[in-house]
Amino acid sequence: MYSCADGIQASKPILVKSPDEIQIMQEANQIVAEILCTVQDAVEPGISTFELDQMAEDLCRKRKSIPAFKGYHGFPASLCTSINEEVVHGIPSRKRKLKKVISFPLTLVSITRVFLAILLLPFLLER
Repeated sequence: MYSCADGIQASKPILVKSPDEIQIMQEANQIVAEILCTVQDAVEPGISTFELDQMAEDLCRKRKSIPAFKGYHGFPASLCTSINEEVVHGIPSRKRKLKKVISFPLTLVSITRVFLAILLLPFLLER
């Protein structure tokens, strides 16, 4: 058990990142941001969550990165897509079409450098 300065008990220590680790995290988040911005540009009512997922996966692979969600405990997709009132972690589908609001997190692992990045972007679609 570890004690923080304010007396809070924690079971694991807080790991301070080195400058190199912080640089790797910045690179990872830049890639994720670029991919999600590209996917965001494709978001429109009627597009399927499957189409957005395929786009995100293709963009990850082009950046020599692996979508970390895909295959994790059997998860079948690169993005978790949530439409309207859904909370989180929806599975992309050809049948699930966008209506008003979507959010999708993306996590990736680099093939050339080990890093993990996640970004969650909610979008409000105009009618």
